[in-house]
Amino acid sequence: MRSSQSSSYQSPASSIMALLRRVALLIKPAQIKGCLLIHSSLRRFLFVNSSTMNVADLSDAYSDTLQYVEANFLRNYGGKAKFGGMISTLKCHEDNVLVKKALTEPGNKRVLVVDAGGSLRCGMLGDNLASLVMKNNWAGVVMYGCIRDSEEISRMDVGVKALGTMPLKSIKKGLGERDIAVRFGGVTFTPGHYLYADLDGIIVSPKELTLDQPKL
Repeated sequence: MRSSQSSSYQSPASSIMALLRRVALLIKPAQIKGCLLIHSSLRRFLFVNSSTMNVADLSDAYSDTLQYVEANFLRNYGGKAKFGGMISTLKCHEDNVLVKKALTEPGNKRVLVVDAGGSLRCGMLGDNLASLVMKNNWAGVVMYGCIRDSEEISRMDVGVKALGTMPLKSIKKGLGERDIAVRFGGVTFTPGHYLYADLDGIIVSPKELTLDQPKL
């Protein structure tokens, strides 16, 4: 069972971004071209970047085109609750060899969506693989199955959502499929589409989403 301290953990990067967002809202730039350009660019980075946008705000702007993962379907386990990016998929049952192979490659800020068949019998992602998420620039992992080393992962600056936890490790046969459409939680996850997640839930879009300005 995760402690209250772990569940409320906020990574240093998340804290800095939150502080910068507050500063950006307070700044009243001088009416000269250079200051306005810098101020506009700062606000766009802080509020339009996929890793900082609120799912609720995106839902308000794009509800007609979105798919919504069923409520309370997946739990948040990573230290970074808010993440998003282009989808890459895996379909593998109780075998995480392909998960490791994918995370070893450059992520380019994508989200790895793993259809593990909803199995609760083994952990498909542990702290070693979670460290690859950070090292290789993946935005996060969405696991239709279990993870392990959850206490360690909760202290990492990674986005991880999963059904639950199981300490038993998976088999190592390398079976499965990659970059195919997978479906769970009432949603079809298609490679090349986009996923956005935070503590409110997960949404999926056929295109990349942006917000022109923060919701005040």
